[in-house]
Amino acid sequence: MSKAKKIPPPVPNQEETQSQLKDFITKYREFFANKAGSLLHGEQMLELGAKTADIQELEQLFFNPIQSLVDARKNIDNNLYQITDRMICFFIKRSITDGVIASAFKKVKEGEPLFYGITLVEDTFPNRENVLSFLTFYSSLELSEKIPVHFQFVPADLISSFKKVQTIA
Repeated sequence: MSKAKKIPPPVPNQEETQSQLKDFITKYREFFANKAGSLLHGEQMLELGAKTADIQELEQLFFNPIQSLVDARKNIDNNLYQITDRMICFFIKRSITDGVIASAFKKVKEGEPLFYGITLVEDTFPNRENVLSFLTFYSSLELSEKIPVHFQFVPADLISSFKKVQTIA
């Protein structure tokens, strides 16, 4: 079975790129200023015998760097999972507003592919095509290899039979 063709990212204009880069630099500088203040506070607390969360994090990194890398990887994976879920929920909510999807639910199980059950307003080919075009777009992203996503069209009268599901409004 052939893989979907990867869609190259759009090429932004130079002014837009420069503006975004300046915004990023400003936020990056603010982050480090806050972090420096937090570390200074942690250093002062350490002199008093207490360890702040930042000092504990540095201690973990210093004494157990491999575990720190594993924990960082798990944190990144968890964040990607949450961002992907939010992106899909945004699409579903927009499709509900647009009158394509009547309702949807997701079955959440950590470490498993994201699974969404979708009930269409009208089960027609154009409505299915609308939903599946989003799934096709997602499949073209490299992220889809890391976090698989499954959509299933479900008749309205069967949704109540699913256990441990979270309704998307």
